[in-house]
Amino acid sequence: MTPLDKFPSAVSPDGKLLAYTEWGDDRNIRFAALDGRRDVPEFPNTRRNEEHAAFSPDGRWIAFASDESGKNEVYVRPFPNMSARRAQISTNGGTEPHWTRGGHEIVFRRGDAIVAASFDPTTGAPGVPSVLFTLPSANEGFRNTYDVTPDGARFLLAKPLYPSEDASVTMVVNWFPELRAKLAK
Repeated sequence: MTPLDKFPSAVSPDGKLLAYTEWGDDRNIRFAALDGRRDVPEFPNTRRNEEHAAFSPDGRWIAFASDESGKNEVYVRPFPNMSARRAQISTNGGTEPHWTRGGHEIVFRRGDAIVAASFDPTTGAPGVPSVLFTLPSANEGFRNTYDVTPDGARFLLAKPLYPSEDASVTMVVNWFPELRAKLAK
């Protein structure tokens, strides 16, 4: 492991891989095995900032944001063969992609807007993005500002309690043993 900051973004549908962004001079998507194996896929190194990896529900695609065009856009690559051609999903900026159930739609953030684009998982062809709704500007600054339910019908939005102050989040890991012990009582 490197001393660079790492920000987790997704777990593969089979639960075997964690996708995360490693921050250094640039941002790169990396994978860590959750099942103890040592061979993990490598995201293509493009010398651009790439982040916010999201696995499709069937695990055959990975959506991500990249600034290779000069601004953040959302792209999709086949997975695990990520050297294959990628498709651009967003057309006027985008970041924080999420998949809805079935892998036929990708939702992403574009500034203060939440945008959706259809996606054909058999051909890899994206549809035309359309704005679903806009967010209060107070959401800017969070690493992950929202999530979408698998059916794409509801959204969970992060909103700071005090927009002018830094917020902190406490993450608890390995909580299953504690939960099991409490349930066994």
